[in-house]
Amino acid sequence: KLSTHLSDGKEQILGLVYPSDFLGRPFGETSPYGVEALTDTVICVFERKDFERFARDHPRLEHKLLERTLTELDRSRRWMLLLGRMTAEQKVASFLLEIGERLGNAKARAGTHVPLPLSRQQIADVLGLTIETVSRQLTRLRNAGVIDLPSRREIVLQDLPDLEARARESARESARAESARGPRSFSTSFTMGAGALSSTTSSAPSGSSSSMKFG
Repeated sequence: KLSTHLSDGKEQILGLVYPSDFLGRPFGETSPYGVEALTDTVICVFERKDFERFARDHPRLEHKLLERTLTELDRSRRWMLLLGRMTAEQKVASFLLEIGERLGNAKARAGTHVPLPLSRQQIADVLGLTIETVSRQLTRLRNAGVIDLPSRREIVLQDLPDLEARARESARESARAESARGPRSFSTSFTMGAGALSSTTSSAPSGSSSSMKFG
């Protein structure tokens, strides 16, 4: 898992790393997050200077690194949507689909056994939910025959079309709710000062506003 610690000392899980994923930051000194293995893990380690030299000498590797970076950016954007706009059901369904695809090759067939490296509390932290909500959603999916829970560290994805449909349905509900609120207009102004840039954005019809300042 990738995580950081907040000012109050609490851990915030930022994401998960799967087999064949890349860790670290080439061409940079430090990474803004910590990494902790949740299962037995084999890691291939490169010296930074050797890797950077090899990448400069082999443009195809740099191209692959760019592709991987863009893929991770797409995942981060989907994760922002999941955390900000989706219902609890869609969050849990999307999470199960992702780990099924990354760990169990769930797209090949239903009935795939997927190891669950996270505890219920960690899943809740990842999805921005409470542990009670996560447990309730998993129980509902099990009772509906969508998944099975042979143990707390294993999930069987029994009905992938149903799981995917639940995720899509929640997405459509969010879209309908946004459409019902009607179009909104935005106005943004920027002010340059001595050593600072301030930005103010307002939204109609709510009339709410937010501002940021960088020193």
